[in-house]
Amino acid sequence: ASLRLLWQSRQLRWLLVSTTAGGFVYQGVVTFLPLHLAGTAGGVLNASFLMSLVLIAGIVAQRFGGELADRLPRERLFLAEMALFAPVMLLLGLSSGIGLIALALSAGFLWYMSQPLSIAMAAAYANTRDHGLVFGLQFAATFGIGSFASTVGGLLVMRGGTSLAFLGFGIVALLQLFAAFALAQAARRAPCVALSSH
Repeated sequence: ASLRLLWQSRQLRWLLVSTTAGGFVYQGVVTFLPLHLAGTAGGVLNASFLMSLVLIAGIVAQRFGGELADRLPRERLFLAEMALFAPVMLLLGLSSGIGLIALALSAGFLWYMSQPLSIAMAAAYANTRDHGLVFGLQFAATFGIGSFASTVGGLLVMRGGTSLAFLGFGIVALLQLFAAFALAQAARRAPCVALSSH
């Protein structure tokens, strides 16, 4: 019954679609970015160091994203973040050297910055008693469905190298952008989104 009630929220439905797509992209990036960096940005040692920088950037991004989520309209902010994230992902597969490093850091920063924002929106869209369920669904989508990115990415790498894999992840990021746009539209039509406790 709780799942059925949650699914009645258009905002929450689009948020879960976005979370699923974002989880897929994240798992793909974490799995294949070291390989991509090693081949185009100076070898395994440099790739390892750069991956550490990407993850460290996430520390700052989470704090920054959380502050923005409390100050700005969340759906518009989320849409703006995804509008930046999607082209960054598409360009990752086409870049090398300094450009690739900058894009990798940007991708990590933008992805992590969106996490506190998506959690805040999920809490706003669901009744308080369903928060645990909603957060569980978000993490299941991110790390459960997202785990298939390793298989899909591996198939793409076999056919066209890491560049093709990141093009594929970029296309999924476009799906996340579309879901963010649909979420913003749904929120504009129904500003009072918290589900009834009855």
